[in-house]
Parts: sequence; C-alpha cells; structure tokens
Amino acid sequence: MNSKNTLDGTYNYQRYRSPHGYFSTPTSTGDGLSLTDGSTSNFFQLSLHTIFNDKTVNELRFHYGSDFHFDLPDTPPTGPAIVIQNPDTGFVFGGNRFQLSTADHRYEFTDNLTKVLGKHTFKAGVDINYNRDTDYFVYAPKGEFQFASLADVAAGSFQLYLQSFGQSTVPIHSPTYAVFAQDEFRLSPKLTVNYGVRYDLQVLPTPKVCNPDLSLTCHISYSKNNVAPRVGFAYSPFANNSTVLRGSFGLFYMQEDLLDVSQALVSNGISRPFLATTGPGFGNGNPIVSYPTSLTAFPSGAGGTPSAVVFAPNFRSPYVEQGSLAVEHQFGAHTHCA
Repeated sequence: MNSKNTLDGTYNYQRYRSPHGYFSTPTSTGDGLSLTDGSTSNFFQLSLHTIFNDKTVNELRFHYGSDFHFDLPDTPPTGPAIVIQNPDTGFVFGGNRFQLSTADHRYEFTDNLTKVLGKHTFKAGVDINYNRDTDYFVYAPKGEFQFASLADVAAGSFQLYLQSFGQSTVPIHSPTYAVFAQDEFRLSPKLTVNYGVRYDLQVLPTPKVCNPDLSLTCHISYSKNNVAPRVGFAYSPFANNSTVLRGSFGLFYMQEDLLDVSQALVSNGISRPFLATTGPGFGNGNPIVSYPTSLTAFPSGAGGTPSAVVFAPNFRSPYVEQGSLAVEHQFGAHTHCA
C-alpha cells in the first residue's frame, strides 16, 4: 500500500469426496459402504502490517473459515441396518447405521502490537473468534438389528434393536476471546528472559430445552479463570557463544470440542431419545419391535431410564502444562547439535 503499510491476503479452497466411505484396512465388513465421505472447505485471510516507527509495528488480521464435513448416503435408506456379530469384525448390510455432517463458519479478528524499548521487546494482542456450528447426526434412521449369526437373521431372532429419534440438527454459537502480553528482556549479551501471560475465554451456549427432572441439563458450565502464565530463557555460558542452554514452561488452554457441547444440548432424555432394546436372541419373547419392521417414533411402552450427557458444575477448560530444557552446541562452522 505504501512504505509503512502492507496488505496481503490468501484464499484456499478444498473439495474432497470418497464414495462408499473411507477405509484404512484391506477389507471392509460393509459398514459405511452406503455412505459418501467428503468435505468442502473455504478459507480467506487478510493481514495489514503497519510500521509506526523503527521500534513499533502492528499486525491486524481477519480470517474467515467455512468447513462442511459429512458422511451421508446418496439416497435415504429404505430398510433397517442388519449387523451380524458386530460392525467391526462381523458383517453389515441393509440401510446405513448412521449419517452425520458438520457445518462450521468462523470469523476471527486478531490484532498484535510489538514495541522495542531498550533491552525489552514488548508484545501484546487480542483475538476474537466467533464460531457458528451446525451438527447433524442420526443413528440408524430405519433402525438397526443385531444378530449372532446368519441363521438367526432368517429366523428373525435378533439380539438388540438400536435407533435414535427426535432432534437431528443442533445449531451452536460459541465465541472465544483471548488477550495476551509478553516481554523479551535481554539482560546481558549472554542471557535473555521471556515472560508473559495469556487469558482465554470460551463461552458455551445455554440449552434451549432441558429436562426438568435433570437440572444439570439446563446449563452448560464453562471456565472463566483460564489464566496461562509462560516463562522461558536462553543462556550462553561461554565467551565464544558456541553453547546455548534454553528452557521454558507454560500453561496452555484448549477449546472444548463442540461435538461434546452438541451432545449436552440434545442428549437430555427429551430432545434426542435413544432406544436400545433386546429381542428373542437375548430371551425377550415379546419385543416391542419385530424384524424387519422399523419404528417411526420412540415407543411409549419402551420403559427404562433415558441416558443424558451433562457438563459438571465445576467444569474446567482442558489445558496442558508444558516444559522444555535443551542444550545446543556448535561444532566448527558447519555442525550444530541440540
């Protein structure tokens, strides 16, 4: 743009399709063969670098990302999934056992300021990331019958019947905010010390529907004390500076997986009930469903206790404590070892 301002941008597009799914083994039991695995991604970024003077620079960055990942059938299943033994080592045929997709849109704004004052190099910044996520998941849309053998299939003597019902799509809005400040202090030509602190906040959504019998389904807790200090040093003990001792330690917080949040929003015993019931193969002579019939709604006489996914009231964001210590030495003009 001019001698003090530089603007650059990048764009990346990716489209991937794998008909009949993706497998890393030489053979397949058939599970997932009716699905197409794929993704479509768009990433766009603009960065403005500004030089205020010979000691102060700034970077302002905007990033937009769009991801769509899916495992979906080309056409809706017309019949139930049939599993003999288990999906991993047995056989699967009929309708697909599951179908899922995730659409993610991210808007990120970042600003970093760097300033040199004597022996200090200060750096501070802010990062705002707004995430809009839509998760779609259905387990056994036409039901899943599990059998012990092929002969049991002919007799209709299934062991288990599995199927999910209710809400299949979950919209999630989860903004994250971060600020940091750090200093690189050159105490002497032989010793440099780095120290700083970062604060991260991920705001998790409040469930729109909750189970009055389970109060924990009415709120998703998130951590607000994510203060992460970091410190490091580099020391060269000898006059020729051929050996450098480096060390560092820091606390690093990570964002909570939104798939876990999606589960907590709908797995409350009401929004997305899941049916697992036994059949004649497990001694149930009067099952609520008969092979090969599929259910269209959660049966009122199913009984049992619904399961739920909740966040603990004292939930804390996942974090890593990481430290390192290394020695680097230069042997001659062309050899370096660490």
